[in-house]
Amino acid sequence: MNNIPPGAYRVRVSMVGYGTVVYENVRINVDMTTELNALLPSEVISLDKEIVVTARGRRAKGPDLHADRRPGLDHRQRAALPSGRTDT
Repeated sequence: MNNIPPGAYRVRVSMVGYGTVVYENVRINVDMTTELNALLPSEVISLDKEIVVTARGRRAKGPDLHADRRPGLDHRQRAALPSGRTDT
């Protein structure tokens, strides 16, 4: 960071997935670089609520590209595929 007025500062360093580290009375002087090497402890992130993501859109035009719908297979051959599904 540049052009910070001289003085004593409280510096808080944080990042998602890590703990927060706070440095008190960090001195900033004119025409000098002040360096802080923050070692942030790892933290487990947990959500308090369930997040559900849904999407709606138009179906793409063109051939049906399901993996179990191969060209040239009839309903009996599709039924014999490992999935065993015949409703697609």
